[in-house]
Amino acid sequence: MKRHVGYKPEEILVVTAEDTECPDCGGSMWIVQHRDRWVQRLDNYYHLVRNDRQCVNAACPGERPLYRPHEDLRFALPRKTFGFDVIMAVGERHLAGEPLAAIGRDLNANGVPIDQTHVGRLFRDYQALWQSTRDPAKLVERLRAQGGAVLMADGVQFEGQSPVLYVAWDAVSGIPLLGERREFRGKDDLKSVLKRVKAIGVPVRAVVTDKETGLVPAVKEVFPDAPYQYCQTHFLFNCAKPLKPDRSELDSSVKRRAEQVRLVAKQIHQQERRETEQTLDGKEQEPVGPPADCSPSLASGGSPSEETDLTTPRGFAKEVCALVRQNARRSGKAPLDPPELERHARLNELHTIVEERRAAEKGGPAPSEGWAAVRRWVGGVPLAGPPR
Repeated sequence: MKRHVGYKPEEILVVTAEDTECPDCGGSMWIVQHRDRWVQRLDNYYHLVRNDRQCVNAACPGERPLYRPHEDLRFALPRKTFGFDVIMAVGERHLAGEPLAAIGRDLNANGVPIDQTHVGRLFRDYQALWQSTRDPAKLVERLRAQGGAVLMADGVQFEGQSPVLYVAWDAVSGIPLLGERREFRGKDDLKSVLKRVKAIGVPVRAVVTDKETGLVPAVKEVFPDAPYQYCQTHFLFNCAKPLKPDRSELDSSVKRRAEQVRLVAKQIHQQERRETEQTLDGKEQEPVGPPADCSPSLASGGSPSEETDLTTPRGFAKEVCALVRQNARRSGKAPLDPPELERHARLNELHTIVEERRAAEKGGPAPSEGWAAVRRWVGGVPLAGPPR
């Protein structure tokens, strides 16, 4: 069992708060801060970059709170290093009879570095999630204040063998109402879960579930008068399955282009370092040709004092490289807004801006207002100016 873990290189994942319009004044909400977090999940070690939004209207009548991305809490518990999938794996396997030491050894063998102490802590986290309860009086008060609950219920099972953990929550407020593990998934078994929700004493305005065989008749018996709808997300994901090959192809294309731009940025950095070293050594700077993968209009020219000026080719190239790196990792919400399509579209828009810059340098028309869109991509942070 490892006592000191050595983490492998992480995968960068950027998540941004979904809210773009202030509910108090209707103004735009910009990204005002970036928070880093490193999370170990079963498939990889992730560097999670969380972009928080806030209303920037100084005359907003509200308190202008920070809006954080929902994926943050879906990914892992606050201030925890291991993701929800690791917690579920430890909890389900230990409840099935596996010793914690054996679970820890198996996780290490599968690329999840963890020591024995953390395995026990993760099991306690699992128990806390499973047995979590809220103040019933405050819960009822909040749900009645909003006019009742829109009930959503679903089950999750680890490896298709362990008991199913059924969770019921309110879709309006996002408050979990209860969680219960069930050995069997028949109608009568799930009726007892739904009856616990009904016993809370809050009107159920509507119910949303998937088409699970035992859950559908159980809902109709326990809540016969509530409007019942099947989950549209499940339906849309099923509709989007034929698009999976196209999404994979787009994702591969984005990765190839991002890698090419990374090489360009690396060459620019090496060129700057050589020029800096020559200056420090007191030697006359020798001319350095443009990088092999970069056009002369983007790689030549620009003194060290002008590097950050977008009016110089080098400054413009560095800014474009930074934007490509950022937008090649943009997140989206499948199936209606798949991240692969979002990344592909943004790189195409950046390519258009670069072509406009080249045309302007050759005496063509000046770049369009597309640069304003690039400013919005980086959360409203002002850049040095348009690439003219």
